[in-house]
Amino acid sequence: MSKKTWTTTVMSVGVAATLGMMASPIMVNAAATKPVTITIAFDSGAFSTQEVQYFEKLHPGIRINLVTYNSGALPAEFASGSAPDIIETTGSSLPSDVEKGLALNIQPYINKTKSVFNPKNFNPVVDQYRWNGKVQGQGPLYGLPKDWSPDFDIWVNKKVFKEAGVPLPSAIKPMTWNQVFADAKKITLFTGKGKLVRYGLDYYADGQAQPEYQLLSFQAQEQGVSLWSKDFSQAQFNNPKVMKILTQWVTAVKENIGPNSVNNDKNFFGSLFTSDKLGMMISGYWFSGYLRAAAPKTLNNYYMIPAPIYSAKYRMDPPASATGAYIWTGSKHKAQAWTAFTYFFGQKPVIDRAESGWGLPIFKNKMALVPQKTAWDKSILKVAKGDLKYADKLIRFNPYVDATSVNTVMTNFLTPVYYGKSTLQNAVQQIDGELNSLIQAGMSTAGN
Repeated sequence: MSKKTWTTTVMSVGVAATLGMMASPIMVNAAATKPVTITIAFDSGAFSTQEVQYFEKLHPGIRINLVTYNSGALPAEFASGSAPDIIETTGSSLPSDVEKGLALNIQPYINKTKSVFNPKNFNPVVDQYRWNGKVQGQGPLYGLPKDWSPDFDIWVNKKVFKEAGVPLPSAIKPMTWNQVFADAKKITLFTGKGKLVRYGLDYYADGQAQPEYQLLSFQAQEQGVSLWSKDFSQAQFNNPKVMKILTQWVTAVKENIGPNSVNNDKNFFGSLFTSDKLGMMISGYWFSGYLRAAAPKTLNNYYMIPAPIYSAKYRMDPPASATGAYIWTGSKHKAQAWTAFTYFFGQKPVIDRAESGWGLPIFKNKMALVPQKTAWDKSILKVAKGDLKYADKLIRFNPYVDATSVNTVMTNFLTPVYYGKSTLQNAVQQIDGELNSLIQAGMSTAGN
């Protein structure tokens, strides 16, 4: 079934009667003998048992079944019609979810639930979940982030920098990418027997300091280029500016400035950072939640700085993933799914997450809820608020190929380069060729 066929069936009978009734039990068929079950597939721990119980108390006609998100199981579930009603996704995958006909157009629902989802109250990150068929950030909403973070900001470990004799970066002025790689190389140290003393740099996605789709897309766009042609029909990893970025990362892998697929370091990046074995961590505001829990006594050893730049002439600081969810177009209970979606993405869980410091809220009027009791809290929040000015420049993600596939292709062809068994030029040609095949298949599926 094409995307257009899927998205014409946006509303089911009785939706209008249920919208706006978020604080009272949902209206269900009087003949129903048991509650409707809404299955939500999300990373474990995203929503608490207490939040679920609170929702079910408000809405006795709905039961929530939380399952751990498993991308590998979804294709078979879609095919059999047994997929979860609400499914985790990211801003980088949302266009692909829409083009595959998976994500429901929730704009009609949003329009009738403005008491919760007032567009004027949205932070810029919400636009990552808009798609008009050509441009991300425009058109109707097909989902919402649960929270967000300027994921390309860098956390600095003061102790590691001082031990390495490297001057601390400014807490306000962004570093250049050249400075990041240069400092990372100076910080990195192994003993004569090859035992790690400290790494210079890591990136939270897969915990590896090597090329990754979201990060590479961000870096390319900072230089005014894209990994894709204007109509997304062709991969353009062979662009000279993209090649230059990839060259830096290949060098970084060979110099072991951070964990990577060659040294196969399986240590969690958070533990490396708090044990003073890592100087810089590319993550974002959400990492403050981890630090508060894992290293409460040494928080003053760490601080966050804005995302790196290539030139002061152009700066952007969007989220990398903006993890959120969509309602599956094949859900048999769209009205009840929307009631659950409204709660988990617009009500109590939003407040709980904001107060925890594990992410910034998608609502402007909830920003005051994030931790700001201490000087450390306030310093981190100051950087995050400063990033808001640059968070509306969205990354161009290809709607015809998902992020997982792009990363798999990149890894397959770049790994031989890391080991000196292939050249970067050859790898890039293979990456473009493989991705172009996947794009054509994706365009065919979308009916384009």
